[in-house]
Amino acid sequence: VRSCNSAGKDWTAARVACWWVDAVGGRVLLLGPTARQVEEILMRKEIARAFTAGRLPGEVYATALRRSRGGEADILAMTSTEVGKLTGFHGERVLVVITEAQDVEDFAFEAALANATGAGDRILAVGNPLRPLGRFWTISQPGSAWRPIAIRADEHPNVVEGRDVIPGGVTAAWVERVRTEYGVGSPQYVARVLGEFPTEASD
Repeated sequence: VRSCNSAGKDWTAARVACWWVDAVGGRVLLLGPTARQVEEILMRKEIARAFTAGRLPGEVYATALRRSRGGEADILAMTSTEVGKLTGFHGERVLVVITEAQDVEDFAFEAALANATGAGDRILAVGNPLRPLGRFWTISQPGSAWRPIAIRADEHPNVVEGRDVIPGGVTAAWVERVRTEYGVGSPQYVARVLGEFPTEASD
């Protein structure tokens, strides 16, 4: 999923992860480029909120969700920087979630494929399409073996309705600011508003 800024990628990924554990009965591996991303944003913020709101069984930690005390982690979160730690996460119905996929190393995508080997296993990669290079760009192209999805700012409820439907989400005022600051054809506008890869890096 390539997306505009503030579309709720991590909010959605966290709820997919909790659903996968409790409804599908599988295990989830969360990968991201930094400890801040996987521990603070995904685990302590989004997973913990979904867990509490759903009154789900188990306990949430900084890098794991465990449904049974002392058992294996049902959700395990880690950074994507050390290839040796990324493999060996197997079982029935494995979901690998890659957050901030634009900044995750290519070898982490290979590790995701090495973990998601069963017929019922899946991989979800979410990020901002900032640079037209790397594995995230490759898998987002038409004709890849992946199912690419794009989320544009003008599809977000805040922009569609012109009011704060989802607090913290992208707004029409922000879209206008990016348009004024950089221009509609700029790499920044294309990536951060339209949710598409620019022809040159936006940074």
